[in-house]
Amino acid sequence: MKKLFGLFLLWFVFLAPIPAKAACAGGACFWILGTGTVDGTLDIGHWAITTGGGSCACVPAATDNITFDANSGGGTATVNMAGALWTVGNFTFTNFTGTLDFATNSNGLTMNGSSGMGGGGAAAKTITMGSATFSITSATANWDTSGSGTTVTAGTSTIAFTATTGAGGRRFLGGGKTYGNVTAAANADNGLFFSGANNNTFASLTFNAPLTILFSSNQTQTVTTINNVTGASITPVLFQGDSIINGRAIVSSANNWSCEWCAFTQMQFQGGGTFSATNSLDFNNNTGITITPPSAGGGIIGSGI
Repeated sequence: MKKLFGLFLLWFVFLAPIPAKAACAGGACFWILGTGTVDGTLDIGHWAITTGGGSCACVPAATDNITFDANSGGGTATVNMAGALWTVGNFTFTNFTGTLDFATNSNGLTMNGSSGMGGGGAAAKTITMGSATFSITSATANWDTSGSGTTVTAGTSTIAFTATTGAGGRRFLGGGKTYGNVTAAANADNGLFFSGANNNTFASLTFNAPLTILFSSNQTQTVTTINNVTGASITPVLFQGDSIINGRAIVSSANNWSCEWCAFTQMQFQGGGTFSATNSLDFNNNTGITITPPSAGGGIIGSGI
């Protein structure tokens, strides 16, 4: 009898099916208990459905909203999705007091929610991004790592705004920090606003036509490489400072940059590079760039500088 019972235990341990991990109830997942690894399987003890709550023995689903906050326990949360992207709804770490490590295992993050990335606030925290790609797919979602306590170690990472349809407006709130690459897909109905009192630094910026790019006036975006923009008469790109009262928005780069079928207003280009735009429109108060109007019409509108 004992032998049969022992064989039953062996069967139960090694052969019985393992139940699937449940998703967080209600679409909300809060990290708890500090240092750990996010891997979608062994991290079931680190998730709760309320802030600071008990473990739900569950893992986030692809549409769940992820929160690291003051009740998460600090420490380091290391993402290890076996090289795959971690797909979530929205991602917030505003009041977290630890480190989010995407770099060690080169894991990226796709955010499909309407809010995107939230990392504001004064809490001392770090996000290490490595070589990963962080994609924001909603036409209304933002990237926000502007918090005074937020340290961004960008590495060679890419922040990609990928929505090609849908209005609403998206914002990049950088908090005056250094980033890798930022890209924005073509979207005729939407734009990307580099907003706030943020003198950011980028390895590269890539904009695809048609698109509207809005910059905060009197703020400087310093860029190592601005990739050339090629639009068309029906798919232009607009570069615009957001305030005629507060002065021009500034883009500073030492590399040469050209744009075809673009429009400019309240923009200042500087930094040693040569900036030129063909088949393009000078709406008002631009400097540091040579703008050549379309041969079949158009031209300088407004005062221009």
